[in-house]
Amino acid sequence: MKYVKRTDCSTIEELFLRNQGVACLNDVTEWFRRYNRDEYRLDGIDKVADIIHKLDSDKPIIISGDYDVDGITSTAIIYLTLSWLGFKNVKIFIPNRFTDGFGINDKVFDMSKDGLIMTVDNGIAQTELIKKAKDLGYTVIVTDHHEPGLDDNGYPVIPNADVVIDPCAIPGQADFSGYCGAGIAFKIARRLLNNDPEKRQILLSLACLGTVCDVMELTEENYVFVRHGLKCLKQRNTTTSGVYALVQAFNLADTVTAHDCGFNLGPAINAVSRMLGDATEAMDLLKFDGPFEHARKDAAKLLSINNTRKQATQEAYRYLKDLIEEKDYAKKAPIIVYLQGISEGLPGILAGRICEEYRVPSIVLTDSTIPGILKGSARSLDGYHMKDHLDKVSYLLEEYGGHAGAAGLSLREENLSVLRDSLVGLNDFIKISDKDIIEYDLETDLKDIKDCLMEMDRFEPFGEGNPAPVFKVKGFMPKQDKFGRRIQLCGSDLTTVRLQSTHGTAIGFNMSSMVKEINESIPMTLYGTLSWNYFNGKKEPQIEFVGIENEDMAA
Repeated sequence: MKYVKRTDCSTIEELFLRNQGVACLNDVTEWFRRYNRDEYRLDGIDKVADIIHKLDSDKPIIISGDYDVDGITSTAIIYLTLSWLGFKNVKIFIPNRFTDGFGINDKVFDMSKDGLIMTVDNGIAQTELIKKAKDLGYTVIVTDHHEPGLDDNGYPVIPNADVVIDPCAIPGQADFSGYCGAGIAFKIARRLLNNDPEKRQILLSLACLGTVCDVMELTEENYVFVRHGLKCLKQRNTTTSGVYALVQAFNLADTVTAHDCGFNLGPAINAVSRMLGDATEAMDLLKFDGPFEHARKDAAKLLSINNTRKQATQEAYRYLKDLIEEKDYAKKAPIIVYLQGISEGLPGILAGRICEEYRVPSIVLTDSTIPGILKGSARSLDGYHMKDHLDKVSYLLEEYGGHAGAAGLSLREENLSVLRDSLVGLNDFIKISDKDIIEYDLETDLKDIKDCLMEMDRFEPFGEGNPAPVFKVKGFMPKQDKFGRRIQLCGSDLTTVRLQSTHGTAIGFNMSSMVKEINESIPMTLYGTLSWNYFNGKKEPQIEFVGIENEDMAA
């Protein structure tokens, strides 16, 4: 294994500034100033506010959202806002993941024969249905952050709604175009509520969840949303009782981080539609602000559903890996695999894991509720724009949509082999990272990791666009446990490695093979990220390592 320092940065601050593309911390401070003054421009918000403020309080309003975390938090933000404004006839449409597919559909017309339809996190590519809604007499507001559909000549088509807000589809519509659906919904809500500080905090907690879980870049106003929003998630009076119950169910009260949003809270919210199709239970929990004991019971149910989802995912992934190896799919891009008998909600997770492990764009398909139709999800890497590639084979697909990094699609089963041949034949992309090289950013001694973590707290949140530093940690000498072991193998398959030292713990997932060559009686150098580990009321530094070598071997 070879370890390579990937930048010339020597401090956490220097690395942070480099990742954010700014010259100094004053530039970041200016993001907060602009947020506080509500100076990040997003055209169309004033028109939306004007339409809504002129509506009678009994006028029907339909919020059309989506079944993922971004769609649910977007919907909750607008629903709570309209409720606080006194609207009495607000209805929510969230499509069923299995039977409805993505976005708005004809079912919204059965909910009310007139009124306002407002899409959140969807709608930009559904021009025909928006036209139908306008022809039927509805007022339509489209808010989205996805790419628009294309006409026969390849030009983008924008729906003919009363207002369309989508900075990714309309060039120059915003000062910053990196918002997710929840971020756009928050900005609209903030204007509608005249920047009410108490209500703003509650909605910001939801915008934070949506931004992190939709893997948006944590820069500019997104960075502000998440930094402030994480503080709101930690307190009962600055988020809904439903959201806070979910935070408590994971034992994250007072400690929740962006990583916790992406790897604990978000998957639990998504698990409802992944396993049941219908996301109603997740939607109801996030917008619920009633008795806490009621919220606690509903949060526990989400955890139970999520645990079922985890088990199903593990079983399916083991089978998929065997299939990929057997068919030698990993040598071509993208990897396209079809797996029968799994929930329609799992392909996205599975495609993401395949993409991460094999470093190749991936598509996972399974059977849909319609005989003969396969349905699935795609995930990609830098350098391979998934939506653009699907555009080139759209004649083989029944439906599809997405962006550079992810997409959803459906096709007839008889077109599967043609799709695989066509996409593989379009390019020679193979981006398989050299697994014998591990890159790191900064160096430190084990005794200094607590100081490093305190310094990192200044630059949280870490995530997309602002990745947590990878450290080379020198001088790690594991302590013996009660059985005399310095290296502990954990987990159901004994592939997780746990180490304990006087300055903190270390954990390495799927690292059992690497530690076989380690002499446990000699100090070690670990390569990985740092975080605080909270257990039994105690807080201590932890290294999540991806590389390990003995001190005398380290370069």
